[in-house]
Amino acid sequence: MKTLSALTLAGLMLATMNTGASAWYCRANGYGGSGWARSDSRERAIYLSLYQCSKRGSGCRINACMP
Repeated sequence: MKTLSALTLAGLMLATMNTGASAWYCRANGYGGSGWARSDSRERAIYLSLYQCSKRGSGCRINACMP
């Protein structure tokens, strides 16, 4: 009986948790190159998209960054 109660409680807790994934998608454009990245952290997505862009071009700037 205790096991059943524990499993029921665990199931209810999992059902009420917020399961929405929040990933950031950022895109950078520059002269001769572009880059994009996706990450849970906005700062990391910005950094990675700028890094990808700078490998191919110069003067890279963030074009869009959305969750």
